[in-house]
This record gives sequence, C-alpha cells and structure tokens, in this order.
Amino acid sequence: MNKALYVFDFDGVIADSLTLCFKACAHAARLEGRTIALERDSWESLDNVTFEEMARVQGFTGEAVARFAAHVFAYTRQATPPAVFTGMREALSALAEQGDVMVLSANHSEMIRATLAAPTVTLVGVSAAVRL
Repeated sequence: MNKALYVFDFDGVIADSLTLCFKACAHAARLEGRTIALERDSWESLDNVTFEEMARVQGFTGEAVARFAAHVFAYTRQATPPAVFTGMREALSALAEQGDVMVLSANHSEMIRATLAAPTVTLVGVSAAVRL
C-alpha cells in the first residue's frame, strides 16, 4: 500500500515566522556592519527564497553572503520560536496518521523542530526539510 505524502511550507503556512525572519536579517546585517530595510513583500520578490538570496538582493557579495545566512541561522537558533497558526499542529498530526508529512523552509531545521515542539522530527534531506 502506498502512503500519502503531504508537503507544507513552514513560513507563513504553518507558523507566523515573518517577524522572526525580519529580526534575524536585521541582526545579521548589523553584524556585517550594514543596515537593511525589509518590507512584508521583500520575500515575494525573490526568485530563490533563501537567506543567501536575500543577502544578495540587499547588496552583499562574496563570502559576506554565506556569513549573512550563518548569522541568520545563529539568531533563529537562540530566538523564541514563532507562533504556530491555530489548528496547524492538529492538522499535521492528523495527516501524519494517514501518510508522511514533510515541512520545507528557508529557516534552519532546528528552529522548525523547536517551533513544532516535536522531538520525533527527523531530518530527511537539506537542512531545512524535516519529516514529521
């Protein structure tokens, strides 16, 4: 019997992570000696929705791009996890009984795990893909 596969984006679908992403990017920019201005639609303009791409769009080049992303991930690891939208934990749990649930994100998988508070989440690929 084939199991169903349910794939969800984390940011803006499962959790309200936009404020955390803004704060993390501003923090990363400050550590690199810069300031950046992000708007709610800043992510929509990206072809590749990653923190590296956000750094490039904000004018970072070379090794500063990777450092920016590393700063963002370090910030999100120590920050309070974002709020999960009402009903999402229950919906994900119900779907997990019927098949596999995968969560994708530009955010680090540790932040996703902390947000969902699911110690049984295991890594299945890139650092930001987690399987419930």
